[in-house]
Amino acid sequence: MMEVNKNQPDLLVQAFAHAAERRSVTSIENFIDAILWERPDLRKKIAKGKASVEREESANSAYVVFIGDEVFKAPKLKRDMEASASGDEYETVKKVNRNIIIAFEKEVEALQGLKGSSRLIPKVTYIGKGTLFFAMSRKPGVTYESLTAITPLTTEQKRTLARDLIDFIIHMALALPMENGRYAKHSDLHRRNILLDPKTKKLTAVIDFGRIFYFSRDKLGHVGIDEVITKMGEEEFARRKSDIPNPKQVKAKSLDASANYAKVAGSQKPFGGMQ
Repeated sequence: MMEVNKNQPDLLVQAFAHAAERRSVTSIENFIDAILWERPDLRKKIAKGKASVEREESANSAYVVFIGDEVFKAPKLKRDMEASASGDEYETVKKVNRNIIIAFEKEVEALQGLKGSSRLIPKVTYIGKGTLFFAMSRKPGVTYESLTAITPLTTEQKRTLARDLIDFIIHMALALPMENGRYAKHSDLHRRNILLDPKTKKLTAVIDFGRIFYFSRDKLGHVGIDEVITKMGEEEFARRKSDIPNPKQVKAKSLDASANYAKVAGSQKPFGGMQ
């Protein structure tokens, strides 16, 4: 198993940078075989009934498998199209596959950069050696989409969620390096990437960090869950925007999450003290 060294986050990115040296996954069955080949410890857990294999069939650009307390992801490349394509079509497919790989690289980089900063964020646990995939800790909760399809949130529960999501956005903006005076943001905060406790309806995790884009401070406050939460989030961000320093005030390119947050937000803890 590849050890994750918190003092050398670039190692994880470098691991994916050599994607061409690894086999890519061609099916969900092929992916499960690859995982169990590299992780014999999981074979033992499954044999003893201590872990089971679950598949996520709905992901469009990734193969996703749950085993025990880990989530395994592999890029779902356009292999069939590539084999039959020609000319401009072939180049288009190559570009699509390259972007899928880049999204995986960004996800690993973001997760490692945010490592240990909050229980809301998955932790990278393994990088595939012979096959292109990685694993992360499995977070508790159910998706906003599946939960609210059965039990809609009350206005107060939505307000709490909006506040917690803005806490998360601010924390992430302070934790990751800036780019050209703009702050990093999880740009895929939709209903399937937000996990809630089914009993309390409170935020338990944010997942899928493959879409990290950069925004000016004024553009960070949008939360596109539904109209009510979006409006609540914008109002909360308007009150909290001063927690994020103006780029002109930031001298260093990379900000230390805990130190910087303590400086700009006083005694207030990230995520409303939920760590």
